[in-house]
Amino acid sequence: MNEGWFFIIVLVIILVMVLSSLIDWKLVATLILNLFIREKTSGGEAETPYVIDPSVPLDPYRVDKPAFVKKKIDLLNSYKVIVDGFNLIHAMARVYRLNDEQFKNSIDILSKCLTDALPDKDIHVVIKNLKLQSSNKEELLKEKFITNLIDLSNKYYVTYHVASTNRSISGEEHVLKGRDDFLVIYLASYDGYIISNDKFKDFGKLHLVPAFNHIEIKGGEIKKIESIEPKSFFNMMGKPFIGNHLYHKFTTHDIAKERGIVNGDVLIDENNDINIFFVPTV
Repeated sequence: MNEGWFFIIVLVIILVMVLSSLIDWKLVATLILNLFIREKTSGGEAETPYVIDPSVPLDPYRVDKPAFVKKKIDLLNSYKVIVDGFNLIHAMARVYRLNDEQFKNSIDILSKCLTDALPDKDIHVVIKNLKLQSSNKEELLKEKFITNLIDLSNKYYVTYHVASTNRSISGEEHVLKGRDDFLVIYLASYDGYIISNDKFKDFGKLHLVPAFNHIEIKGGEIKKIESIEPKSFFNMMGKPFIGNHLYHKFTTHDIAKERGIVNGDVLIDENNDINIFFVPTV
């Protein structure tokens, strides 16, 4: 090989290395996937893709790129549905701009939304209340937060799970306050779907969560009060995965009608994420 060819080969290698460092290959793969999905959904027999329009007022699907619906699925009837309560409530409050009075009744509104969307499912709502420190049933029955949940458990076919504390939490870092995150995953182990937009990035640290009280309320009464020590159960738990982790999307009746979405629809998007759509009456 003469020096001219050697010099050209070296230049080509350097050019490839420079371009490789500049190109976002994940973005390239995403663009190719988008083209593939757009091609697959453009035929006469395929469903028309639902394209996200970020300009629609109160539209909860504000993401960086359009998401195309690939497939509608049904949930297994034998599986429980474990709901990350305040994660959904805060999303619902933002989308619908709930006023102070509505927010006070947000667990009631959410419960109606869940039972309307999933009428035949075993629904469990996890809520954190770090102001409650007692594990005594008589003392808990004097707490308005608990008595309100007891009333709601008579109104809706929903089991409520309160993750409370058994000590002061002053100064704790965020992950150590994740009693509700731990309880959601704990309850969903083996036979449950999780509904939450939390990606549970701190999953690997949840064994550090201090022991807490778990109060279960169903059918108008406190069914269970127990102390849970996360480090004792952590090794038996698995991180939420694509098959059992549902991301929630709240939308309005007009947008749902326009896009052919029905309350409680479970749809897989282009990222293979499973999304459940809610169209509540607020």
